[in-house]
Amino acid sequence: MRSPADGAPEPAGGRSSRPRRALLLVVLAAALGLELWVAQADPTHRKAYDERFTVRNAAWMLDTGRLWPENGFHPSLSYLPHLIPLAASEALYRGTGREALRVLERRPLNRITREGKADSLAFTPTGYVLARGVNCLIGVASLLLTCLVARRVLGEPVGVLAAFLLAAVPWHLRQAAVLKPDIVLVATLMLAVWAALVAVERRRLSSYLLAGAAVGLCLSSKFNGAPAAVPLVAGTLLVLRRDRSVALKLMAAGGDRGGGLPRPQHVAAARL
Repeated sequence: MRSPADGAPEPAGGRSSRPRRALLLVVLAAALGLELWVAQADPTHRKAYDERFTVRNAAWMLDTGRLWPENGFHPSLSYLPHLIPLAASEALYRGTGREALRVLERRPLNRITREGKADSLAFTPTGYVLARGVNCLIGVASLLLTCLVARRVLGEPVGVLAAFLLAAVPWHLRQAAVLKPDIVLVATLMLAVWAALVAVERRRLSSYLLAGAAVGLCLSSKFNGAPAAVPLVAGTLLVLRRDRSVALKLMAAGGDRGGGLPRPQHVAAARL
């Protein structure tokens, strides 16, 4: 005799969603492989002009051992994650003397600077490959977050399609394969949008604090990340009339947004 459960529909997230999740894993793996392949091509300063701004901060912090930027070109989240593999490789180089592990070098300048310097700190090919590799991982994270946002709004099939379409955009591939903060901004922006959707849906203080922190992370990746607060504010305004307590939660989330990585005194003290 068949039990009632035998004729029950397949629950959400069951076998019906497994092919979609497998397809998503294929998209993410293919994107990561392609990004890493592009990133290791031409591991020098000539690949992208704007890389020098992030390289200057990361190289200076590695050389001095200080968690303080040399300049204020970009906020701290645009280069702090990259310091983890760079610092590990440089430490191994200093301990073993293996040249392949060295990530810092002195590159001669075309002219002597006003400070009397004839050379500057730069990355070795190993340094460029490691730093760009971190950007590739962040690029894949942005695809996953895009999938989560689209899935929450339009369903799982659309989420997988959104991740595939973003991975196919040449701009996304290029920005993920160079050492620039743009791909970090994309990832943190999608994180902020996802957190805003969760906060508006659940209407809990913890959710609004998470959404405020996500906006802070977005601002910590690039200075033009402020619009990341728009989905949170707009979504909250739509439900504000039905739940007055949401106003207090939004204020708490806005106060938490100041807890991002950069501090005003750090940016003011940095040499622009």
